[in-house]
Amino acid sequence: MYLLFFLKSDYMKLILAIVFYVGFISSVFSAERIEINDSIFKIKESMSIMSLLNLNDDYSFISTLALEVDGVKVNRHQEFYKSIPVYAAHVVSKQAIGSNIVRISGGYIQGIEQDLISTDPFLTGSAAFDIALRHLGIVDDTNAIIENKHNKLTIYIDSDLTAYLAYQISFFTDITGPSRPFFYINADTGEVLDNWDGLTHITTSCAIDENLDMKILRSRTLAVLNAFFEESFNYYPVLLEATRNYNDDNNEDSRVNYEKSRIRYAVILERYSKAHKCAVKVME
Repeated sequence: MYLLFFLKSDYMKLILAIVFYVGFISSVFSAERIEINDSIFKIKESMSIMSLLNLNDDYSFISTLALEVDGVKVNRHQEFYKSIPVYAAHVVSKQAIGSNIVRISGGYIQGIEQDLISTDPFLTGSAAFDIALRHLGIVDDTNAIIENKHNKLTIYIDSDLTAYLAYQISFFTDITGPSRPFFYINADTGEVLDNWDGLTHITTSCAIDENLDMKILRSRTLAVLNAFFEESFNYYPVLLEATRNYNDDNNEDSRVNYEKSRIRYAVILERYSKAHKCAVKVME
């Protein structure tokens, strides 16, 4: 009996030790955000941002914005993990033309592989979209105005620096007034990780919210800006088609369709303009 108690006691100690060890390891080896403040690197012609930051081949950086200002090449690089964009993770490089010195600032995530065993989502994009609709109380979207749908697989990083495979979802709806909801939906469990309204964001959130982390504010703003840019880009051919039909047919139906398209495009451009001003403000 005493031997049995001893064995049970030691067994429980072993289990507790393993639990503690696993918890300790998990807390030490997990996703980590690295901030870079105007660091200087000497590079060779073939070197990439990834090699400068000593990241493995699962990571990559793609230039999403390139400018040349007073003889200096400025690039904004979005971080990717296994070809999937990482939320709120980008660096900016500045390099004088003809120089082998580059200055880098911004922030990126390393150790994502500690949180993500796989980058194959359990849920489909369509299932995640339905979750977003239900979150807004939209059970049946057949009679609802749902337009300009965007659905993209991302790596979402929460405030505790835990990485999740998630769908970034946005769309336009006019059920209870114009709105542009944005969601991050866990691609494995369906949990809503974050959501906000894009139209509200560009009219109110650009008054910098001290309670909101600036990295999150910037990332939300860029998500809204990209969505409104794609909306304006995709709708422009619709306006061109309506204009051609009006010029060719010159009847009342084509005139009404042209006027509706012109007004709609003006509204889209106004939203994009507000999003752009918001982006400029939060990037200062």
